[in-house]
Amino acid sequence: MAKAFAFIREANPTMNYFGQLGYAHTMQSPTKTQANTQVGDLDSCKPFATLLNEDSSLSEKICTIQYAYASGDQLADCTSDLNLSDFEPWYGQDTFFNLNSTGSPFMDEHCIVLDQASSTSSTTDYFQKLLLLSSVQETTPISS
Repeated sequence: MAKAFAFIREANPTMNYFGQLGYAHTMQSPTKTQANTQVGDLDSCKPFATLLNEDSSLSEKICTIQYAYASGDQLADCTSDLNLSDFEPWYGQDTFFNLNSTGSPFMDEHCIVLDQASSTSSTTDYFQKLLLLSSVQETTPISS
C-alpha cells in the first residue's frame, strides 16, 4: 500500500491526499498486538501511516483521525483497544476531539492506547484527532 501511494505521489507531488482507512492502518506507531499478530517484531510490522511518516518529505505532515465507538454496531471492536474513560461525559453525542491542541495531556505521557508498544508513548504518537461516535449502525454487506 505504501509503495503504491509513493508511486502516485511521485507523479503528483503537489497534491494533498485524504484516505479513509481502518484502525490498524492509521496508527502512526505499531501497537504490541500489531507486532505480535503479524510478523512478530516492531520493525517489520508498520502500519500504513507509520510508513508514510518515515518518508522524510512527509514527516510531521500526516494527521490521523481515529474513530471510537461509544455505542452501536461496528465491523470490528477497535474501541476495546482504547481507554475511553476520559471521554465518557460525551457518550451519546458525536464529538470531535483535537488531541494535539495546546496544553492537551494527550501530547505528553497520557496515553489512551491500551496496547502501547512503549511505556513512554503518548496518544498523539498514535493519532492526533478522535471522532467519538454514538449509536452507530453497521451497514448491510454487499452480496456477491
